Amino acid sequence: MEKTKSRKKFVSNENVSVPIFKNKWLDKLTRTHIAVPVSMFILYAIGLIIYTKYATELSNLQVVGLFFGGWLFFTFAEYMVHKNVYHMKPKTKLRKKITYTMHGIHHDYPKDKSRLAMPPALSIL
Repeated sequence: MEKTKSRKKFVSNENVSVPIFKNKWLDKLTRTHIAVPVSMFILYAIGLIIYTKYATELSNLQVVGLFFGGWLFFTFAEYMVHKNVYHMKPKTKLRKKITYTMHGIHHDYPKDKSRLAMPPALSIL
């Protein structure tokens, strides 16, 4: 009978935030309050809706339809990136380190409120 390894689901259930990088400025770029990216996306969406309304001849219904279609497409794209990039099976040590740095630390420290969302510096890219 084959033994199965017991895998720990998280390292810490405490509200701690461990550094990812030794450089304090680089590490600071990995942290953000959840309200910052959410606010950025809301303001960006409002700006695009207003721009679309006044720069095109689309009807209000078409603008609203495009907004919700874009929202669905973005949600699907975000899911696919999360599934295929953040949870990819690392085949090399470098890929394992990159995967952990991008997303694995979130699973090891799930209560780290400064890393609930992609930081603005990376979101803009």
